[in-house]
Amino acid sequence: MLWGVIYGVVVASAASLGTLVGSKHSLLPSGGDWILVLLSGVISCVLWTLLGMGVGALLGSPTGTLVLLLIYALFVGPVGELVLTGVTNGSHLAGVLPTARPTG
Repeated sequence: MLWGVIYGVVVASAASLGTLVGSKHSLLPSGGDWILVLLSGVISCVLWTLLGMGVGALLGSPTGTLVLLLIYALFVGPVGELVLTGVTNGSHLAGVLPTARPTG
């Protein structure tokens, strides 16, 4: 768990630095909101670390654990989210995808 915290702090710090350098200061959140974003990033890294440790303990193979969790994160998780939220007709992407407009 300690490595998850360390990794989370490094990732959150690097993301914060990149955001500060690349964004207009008027668009950045307030200090309290910024801290909450950083904490959520650290907590996310800790939870993924614990999940990886648990799956690794069950499988006993670091390579198998990595492959299984990558498949889950890239395919199973997003598809499961769409199925569980009941979004099957594309309405979830209605505001994102361009729509064809009739001409004439």
